[in-house]
Amino acid sequence: MSPPSRVTIRFAIGLKIFAVALSLLVLMSAATLLMVRMARDVGHELDFAAGTYLPAYAALARTNVRSVERALVLRRLVIAAGDPAIAPGWLRALREQFADLGRQADAELARARGHLAERLKRTGGFSDVVAVARLDTRLERLADEGHRYETMAAKLLEALDRKDLAQSRQLLAGLDEFRDTFNAELDAVRREMLRIVTEAQQETDRRQSQVVRVSLVVLSIAGALGLGFAAVVTAGLVRPVHRLLAGTEAVREGQLDAMIPVTSSDEIGKLTEAFNHMIGELKVKARIRETFGWYVDPRIVAGLIDRPELIGAAGARRVMTVLFCDMKGFTSISEGMTPSGMLTVVNEYLTIMSRAIREHEGIIDKYVGDMIMAYWGPPFN
Repeated sequence: MSPPSRVTIRFAIGLKIFAVALSLLVLMSAATLLMVRMARDVGHELDFAAGTYLPAYAALARTNVRSVERALVLRRLVIAAGDPAIAPGWLRALREQFADLGRQADAELARARGHLAERLKRTGGFSDVVAVARLDTRLERLADEGHRYETMAAKLLEALDRKDLAQSRQLLAGLDEFRDTFNAELDAVRREMLRIVTEAQQETDRRQSQVVRVSLVVLSIAGALGLGFAAVVTAGLVRPVHRLLAGTEAVREGQLDAMIPVTSSDEIGKLTEAFNHMIGELKVKARIRETFGWYVDPRIVAGLIDRPELIGAAGARRVMTVLFCDMKGFTSISEGMTPSGMLTVVNEYLTIMSRAIREHEGIIDKYVGDMIMAYWGPPFN
């Protein structure tokens, strides 16, 4: 077999081993990529929730605080306006503080709506888009209520400018009632926002548990498929080896009638072909030994088969004992016999003589009619 073909054969079985390793690597890589992708999606959702819901909730909380602060500042302003001892500069400071708190409350409310708008523009993710849309609608109504509050507060400030304390107190009572309603609605919106944040967290936990379960299932499937593929390939490699081993045991016991099927084209397949060829050669030798054993001494047949160096063109000088023996008066005897009778007599004579020669370790060279040629000498005796 030439070297290139040997390289090709070695590569064939190496390719099977490489295919097993590659299949396991591909399956495990696919399972790992799937788990990484699912975990990344959950991480993105968690980051998005932390970047939108929590800031929105914080903005609503600050809006509520600013609303309460404005109510306190407005009450202080009404009280201070009725006290002649209060300096005008102090009143202007309270007015500026009231206006600044209003701007801060509006900004916080707008910031909360901006975070919710980010969620509404985003596709996919948690199943909370309906709740967020309703929440945004409620915040829009609160913004409109805030404008009404500013209108009523402006009227209160005008009454304070006119020193109309009675109308100022009346407007303040209406503003306090309006502010209580506004804060109650703002608290309800904030609680709803907290519920959405909690559900988002629960959804994240659920998806994380799902990722763990899916990861275990995918890894189990990938491991089972990989082990199954490896088992199939391994069985395809081991079964021919077992057949070769069984064939070797049979040949050692002298059974030469079983041929091993060739099921692959790799090294094992080539080895099986060589084994079958060897069995064929052994069967030919056995047939030759059996066939020539009828006509030639078995020791000569064994020597020719087992020791081919005995066959050569060059002769050798040896001391031999040669026997030429025939039946006395065979010609005259045979003239009075039928062919079948003569054959019976000759066979009986040759059988008796051949037995005697073999009992004395002689080698029968040939039969010529009623003559026997035999010899004694090395290497047979």
